[in-house]
Amino acid sequence: MICISIADIGIDKIKYLLPVHQLVEFRLDLMKLNYTEIEKLIKEFSDKIILTPKHKIFEKETLELIGKSINYGVKYIDFDYQSINSVPEISDFKAKLSGHLIISYHNFIETPSNEHLKFLIKDIELQKPEIIKICCKVNNINDIIRLLKLYNDYPQLGLIAFGLGENASLTRVLAKLKGAPFIYASIDEENKTEPSQISYDNILKLMEILKND
Repeated sequence: MICISIADIGIDKIKYLLPVHQLVEFRLDLMKLNYTEIEKLIKEFSDKIILTPKHKIFEKETLELIGKSINYGVKYIDFDYQSINSVPEISDFKAKLSGHLIISYHNFIETPSNEHLKFLIKDIELQKPEIIKICCKVNNINDIIRLLKLYNDYPQLGLIAFGLGENASLTRVLAKLKGAPFIYASIDEENKTEPSQISYDNILKLMEILKND
């Protein structure tokens, strides 16, 4: 499955994308729509939406939208690992998100050591998410090896692990081949939410080539 990540695009384009894709990520920190518009979309297409609130500070309006999204049956809510203990309200949300919780770890500087990656996964597992997402800046081939090896080390885990940065694009496709429940793509090359993202059409082409091999 491929999840389309959307940010600063108009509501008409979002309304077009939602019916034709299985999974769509709402990057709440990057979207320019007002929360009333976002809420209406979530209410109508809740089973297709991943709500990702990457805010350092969760304002009242954001917390209210998260609560409503849970009530509407949103597919997943993706909380950042570093927010888990700094935002008290997340504990209440987690209790209501059984089977619908993603916890993500992002490192935009480096890929940590094997030992630290294992520590992170063990710590995140305590929160009982459905999916653990590990995203780290790739600086060399050894970083890629460490990230992909996580799929071998945790075969029973709902794991999505891939690299960040312009040299990490193919790790997103390899993640799917290694067993990730889904991978992320941009709408097109002009609307990436991260430099390593590949457009939906190009991911399909790459997966077809690799499948035939």
